[in-house]
Amino acid sequence: MDYIKTIGINSNQPRGRGFNHPYDIAISRDGRIYVLNRMYPQSTEGIRIQICDLDDNWYGEFGNGPGDQNNSFRVPVAMAFDSGDKLYVTDESFHQIKIFNTDGDLLDVWGGPDFQSELVPSIIYYWSYLKIQR
Repeated sequence: MDYIKTIGINSNQPRGRGFNHPYDIAISRDGRIYVLNRMYPQSTEGIRIQICDLDDNWYGEFGNGPGDQNNSFRVPVAMAFDSGDKLYVTDESFHQIKIFNTDGDLLDVWGGPDFQSELVPSIIYYWSYLKIQR
């Protein structure tokens, strides 16, 4: 394995360009890199997903946390894209999988206390990884 490049910059800020405790990545069909930032327990306001590419372009962020809204995160753990470029994000604290489009718009939420489905349990516990076959 050969080193190619380092992307991003270190940042201690909860918003804006720069990573702080990146936890997972997922790559969309157009090559954009989605970086899950967990921050650290003492400063959870920077929990978010940032969008960049290998050419050091930064496209923004979404899901700023913490929060109880469907489009925010508390303890996000893993991300993966499906063949339709939908981004699935697991959140341990909410016991949910949240589904976003590539712009960061919330499309659906699976799990949680009021969720009903034959395919997915209502409470999704401790998802430490997520893999979707494209």
